[in-house]
Amino acid sequence: MGAGNGTLSLFSQSGAEMATLSAQSAAGGGVLRLAQSTGHSGVWMDGDQGEFRVYNSAGTPAFELDGGKFGRGSFAMNRPDGTSSLYFVSQETDQESGALYLFNDDREVSIELDPGFGGMGRVITDELQITGGADLSEGFRLGRDSKEVVPGTVLVIAEGATGELVTSTRAYDSRVAGVVSGAGDVRPGLLMGQRNTIADGEVPVALTGRVYVRVDASESPVLAGDLLTTSATPGHAMKAVEVSRRPGAILGKALTGLQSGQGLVLTLVTLQ
Repeated sequence: MGAGNGTLSLFSQSGAEMATLSAQSAAGGGVLRLAQSTGHSGVWMDGDQGEFRVYNSAGTPAFELDGGKFGRGSFAMNRPDGTSSLYFVSQETDQESGALYLFNDDREVSIELDPGFGGMGRVITDELQITGGADLSEGFRLGRDSKEVVPGTVLVIAEGATGELVTSTRAYDSRVAGVVSGAGDVRPGLLMGQRNTIADGEVPVALTGRVYVRVDASESPVLAGDLLTTSATPGHAMKAVEVSRRPGAILGKALTGLQSGQGLVLTLVTLQ
């Protein structure tokens, strides 16, 4: 124990200092240091600063936790050379909330999560890959006149400028809006909307992309590549045979076929 400075040190049989406990750091708080066999720091903690670090075998910080002496706690995970791979700060400035940063191999921020942007939050990245679904959907509310609505159901815009959708019930309906996402084994991919506004709703409606659609092929077989429109069968599409009635009433293009009856057809939704 060092005289007058409140320090306790532990040494190995070879005389190397393995642990140090100091009752007072430069800032006035206690410090604990555990060393590796190489002499590099292994664990370091400063009670006054509220900092905790774990070092790799090269002696550079691999894990850093700052309790936030200045009101901005942070957490970092580093590469062997000490550069950040992940960094989180609870508050960047007095006016801004915290953020999470992920770094690429070039030591540049590749993903930024900013929960305080515009009071809503945002994600910044060069490329976003979604592997859970294959369409772009928006949440819509259903009108009172909606009949059975299940995944694959074709919907049209409700009358009365309510912003709601209802089940399709007539052929070549120019009010066609989309199809309820999630039928078959293809789930919604990207779901958008704005909570507590007219642009909100409980039903995911695919506006573009690939989804399974309920199709009635009773009048005409559907082949891959055929244009689809609404049919008189509630919530179902059909092959758009009448060219003159197609404009504004096309739901999309069939990617699979259906020879007869009713069933699901994988469809590339392209409203036109």
